[in-house]
Amino acid sequence: RSLPHCQRVVLGKYYPHSNPQALDLIDRMLQFNPHKRITVEEALSHPYMATLHDPSDEPCCPQPFHFPLDDSHLNGFHIRDLIYEDIMMNHQ
Repeated sequence: RSLPHCQRVVLGKYYPHSNPQALDLIDRMLQFNPHKRITVEEALSHPYMATLHDPSDEPCCPQPFHFPLDDSHLNGFHIRDLIYEDIMMNHQ
């Protein structure tokens, strides 16, 4: 509501040699309106993902996932520091 309206970018214009199915999937994932955005289940069933999709090995969470960092009201600097610490712990 507070952001000015801008035209959608046609990805095929910038990536003319890309797989059209890949561009379609990315376009659906980048929908600004979350109600129009593709779901995880729909994305996994998209034709571009056909060679990777295995419904028997993709459990679905029965309830919305809750990420505890969402409750902590961290600012950007603190989150950046936490990410840096995590990277340093896991990549030494």
